[in-house]
Amino acid sequence: MVWKVGTGDAISFWFDNWIGDQSLAQLLDIEDISLFDPNTKVSEFIQNAQWDMHKLNHTVHNHHVIQQVLGIALPIIDTRDSFCWGHSGSGEFSTKVATWLAHGHQVHYQPDWQFKWVWHIDTMPKIQVFLWQLCHNALLVRGTLFRRGCNIEPQCPLCAMDMESTDHLF
Repeated sequence: MVWKVGTGDAISFWFDNWIGDQSLAQLLDIEDISLFDPNTKVSEFIQNAQWDMHKLNHTVHNHHVIQQVLGIALPIIDTRDSFCWGHSGSGEFSTKVATWLAHGHQVHYQPDWQFKWVWHIDTMPKIQVFLWQLCHNALLVRGTLFRRGCNIEPQCPLCAMDMESTDHLF
């Protein structure tokens, strides 16, 4: 089970599995965990529905791990933290996958992509590529660029009220 980050109030920053299937202490190969406060929560590194880059850089001294953290999308509205099954792309539990894991086999789960229809539309290829990017949340909007580490203001330049995302634009 892994944590799906919402507000971050329930998730231990150092010791819970919220970055993939490992804790931050495991990712950083920290051997003496007694040096870290177990009460530090992920919410302390979130400010206005964005990762607090200054605090992350000051606390985590590993650029690769910081990039992994920035890749975790944060909800714009307050959402409770929740658990999900970390061994499937959908986050849903599967007895088949659990059985394979119990027997020590590697599970390579590749679910059918629900947007296959994009490639069967009778339209120009650039429209198909645009739809593919939209379905993968890969359009280069300000919020996505900010999460990927670009030094850019993530707020929408038109309304200045919310982070610019595909949900906000469309």
